[in-house]
Amino acid sequence: PRHAYRISAEISIYVHQDARGRGLGRRLAEYMCAQAPALGIRNIIAVIFAHNTPSIRLFSSLGFSEWGRLPQVCDMETFIADVVILGRQVEG
Repeated sequence: PRHAYRISAEISIYVHQDARGRGLGRRLAEYMCAQAPALGIRNIIAVIFAHNTPSIRLFSSLGFSEWGRLPQVCDMETFIADVVILGRQVEG
C-alpha cells in the first residue's frame, strides 16, 4: 500500500549562495529532524551529489550515514556525477 512509506521522509535544503556559511542550513536541518517524531517519521533520507562535500559533512555531523550510492546518474554538463543517499533513524 501507498502508506507503507509514511514512516520515511526525504529532506532537501537549498541555501542561496549569498547566504551560505552562516549556519542557516544546519538550523533548517535540525528543525526538520526535530519535527519528524511528531509526524510519525522514523527515517530521514537525504539525496546529495557525491561531490557536494559541505552538504555531506553537514548531514554527517547531524548523525546521517551513507545508506547507498547511485553511480554516474547525473549529467552536470561538465562531468557525470554520483549521488549519495544518506540516512538517519529518528528517535522519539
